[in-house]
Amino acid sequence: MELTDAARAVAAAVEHGRAGQAYNIADRTPMGFRAHLLCVAAEFGLPKPMSVPLWLTRPMAYAHTMFSSSMRVSAQKAERELGWTPLYPSGRAGLAALRAATAR
Repeated sequence: MELTDAARAVAAAVEHGRAGQAYNIADRTPMGFRAHLLCVAAEFGLPKPMSVPLWLTRPMAYAHTMFSSSMRVSAQKAERELGWTPLYPSGRAGLAALRAATAR
């Protein structure tokens, strides 16, 4: 998802959302944190990020939580109630568009 998608979602929520409701805004392809980092590196020709064993992150509470938690969300409610759909169906497609836009 990109910034334009987020802005479109906010506008849709203001115009069509129901008071007191929360809407998750995400693309349609689940991707974990590590997969996202690998995708960014591949798309922009960067070195593959190093791997760190999960136990090594325990002293860093935030990092440990990020790496050990599943934070999958669904935007189906936003699509259904707000009429919002993501411009890019996956993070990979959004990153490819970002790379293309920054290459100009």
